[in-house]
Amino acid sequence: ATLTLSKNAQPAILTTSYAMYRVLTQELGLRPDFLAGHSLGELSALTCAGAIAFEDAVRLVQKRGEFMSLKQGVDGAMFAVMTREVDQIKDLCEQESDADGIVSISNYNSNVQTVISGHRANVQRVVDALEQREIKCRELNVSAPFHCALMEPAANCLEQELKSYSFSAPTIPVLSNVTAMPYALKIAWVLVIYFI
Repeated sequence: ATLTLSKNAQPAILTTSYAMYRVLTQELGLRPDFLAGHSLGELSALTCAGAIAFEDAVRLVQKRGEFMSLKQGVDGAMFAVMTREVDQIKDLCEQESDADGIVSISNYNSNVQTVISGHRANVQRVVDALEQREIKCRELNVSAPFHCALMEPAANCLEQELKSYSFSAPTIPVLSNVTAMPYALKIAWVLVIYFI
């Protein structure tokens, strides 16, 4: 149970990813042309590419996990939605966001899976409408509604935290999971925008 907390799970996942990369490169002699990852995985990719020192990355993702777990008194939820009808999801999210709460698309995982997140009541209304249209939805077991506007306080904390780390140009191109373009400079600024 302790390991599943974001502040513990994130360093553990990053460490496992980094160890796997080291085995592939050192023991098997593989050298990738590009690296990429999704959310935390992108931080792992940047670490493997030398953009951030491993020790710093572990500390950073531990803090990131702490910041992201701060619920700020918000009852939030995330659901995976299995459909190609992304426009329907967008429209419903806009309709169900109001002064009392928000819901938005937080991840485009594939052409048949989109994730929504936000205040639980707003998210549930979107899910109910989608399920009435016979679109399958599955709640994600997460500690907070990640990748949406509710993470703004976490992003602000992360922005301050990033000032105490050094970043280098990646030795292997790392593709952004948002832009699909390789990272260049200004990595710290991009981390704040894309990783919360």
